[in-house]
Amino acid sequence: MLDTMPKRFFGQTRMARQTAEYFPKGFKTYIEPFAGKAKNAEYAGDVKVHLNDLSTWSVKYCKENYPEAKVTQEDYATIINQYKYDPDAFILLDPPWIKIVEYTFTEKKVQDYYDKIIKLLDGCKCKWMLLGAANYNNNRPKEQSSLALKALESKFPNTVIFNDRGHILHSTPIGVRFIKNY
Repeated sequence: MLDTMPKRFFGQTRMARQTAEYFPKGFKTYIEPFAGKAKNAEYAGDVKVHLNDLSTWSVKYCKENYPEAKVTQEDYATIINQYKYDPDAFILLDPPWIKIVEYTFTEKKVQDYYDKIIKLLDGCKCKWMLLGAANYNNNRPKEQSSLALKALESKFPNTVIFNDRGHILHSTPIGVRFIKNY
C-alpha cells in the first residue's frame, strides 16, 4: 500500500462538477466514505462535511485541503451506519471502480463493494448516490463497477449515465454511472 498519492489518481477529479449537478437539495451533512481526493466535496455547499478513507495519503490530502471537514480513517461500513438514519444526511459513495491493490484498499472483488453497500443502505433515511463507471464491457477491468451497477438498475430506476468526452482514461472517455434513492 502506498503512503503517497499517485500522480494520476482515478476518481472524480474531472467529473465532480457534473456529478454535483445531481446532488439532492436541502441536505445538511455531506459524507464521503471513500473520499480519495474528495473532489465532490467542493460542490457540497455550506454544510457539515465528513470525509473518510482508509488510505493514509487520502486522509492527509483531505485534512490539508478541507480543513473545516471532519476527516476520518475508518471502514466505510462504519461511516454508512453512522449516518444512514439521518434524513438530513447525503452520502456520496464512490468505491474503487477497479481493483488496484497498490492504490486502494479493496474487497475481494469490485462487485463485493456494491453488494455490501446496498445491504448497508437497506432501510436508510438519508439520501445517497452510488457511483461507478459508465461502460459495460466485460473484458475491461476498469468497467467492473459498471457491471455491478447494471445489476442493480432494476431495483433503483433513478440511474443516470454521463460522460466527460474531453478526457480519456484507459483509451475511453471518462464516464460515470450512478444510482440514487431520491
